[in-house]
Amino acid sequence: MAYFDDRSRTDLSRNYGYERSNQMHFELSPEWYELLHRRKWQRAFELKVSASTEECSCDGCKMTQREIDFFTEGTRGGFTYIAKRHGLSPSRMWGLVENGMRALGVHQDDIDQIQSFCFGWFELTPQAMHRWTERFPDRCPLLDVLCSLDQSCEKLNATQDWMLSRKGSDGRTRNDVIKPLPDPDSPQPVPCTL
Repeated sequence: MAYFDDRSRTDLSRNYGYERSNQMHFELSPEWYELLHRRKWQRAFELKVSASTEECSCDGCKMTQREIDFFTEGTRGGFTYIAKRHGLSPSRMWGLVENGMRALGVHQDDIDQIQSFCFGWFELTPQAMHRWTERFPDRCPLLDVLCSLDQSCEKLNATQDWMLSRKGSDGRTRNDVIKPLPDPDSPQPVPCTL
């Protein structure tokens, strides 16, 4: 419950506390500021939010905890595997994933939550999976980015295949927008020093 100021009816015409010229100087009018400062904040303001009591039938809500754990192990394991295979620090690996997310058009709020998930600061629940399923109904952007960077992790590929079949999506597991990392097992070209 929040408490809002018990003010007069003319408060809405005050333009959020500023004079119309937007040149209100509090130090020049201390009486007005003192009146504002001593007002009572006692009127309760409540919001009523009506929530649907029906069962949700989305794919995220149907997931069991075992399936969520499978997804978590596959994505976090793939994140760690790729970083270790390519000799990347966690922050450099996250930078690559974040750039891939931006290339796919993922919003910054979602990127922040995905970062928290990748580093283990946020655990998935059926409610969180519901949110992600509603946000991304066809594909999982984290799996798309990880599989685009490196497709050699079997656990990650199994998780991507499982998620694509669950969402009913067709197509490749690799995204063309994101460049794959160079294969560390292949011979690297020697730079010319002439």
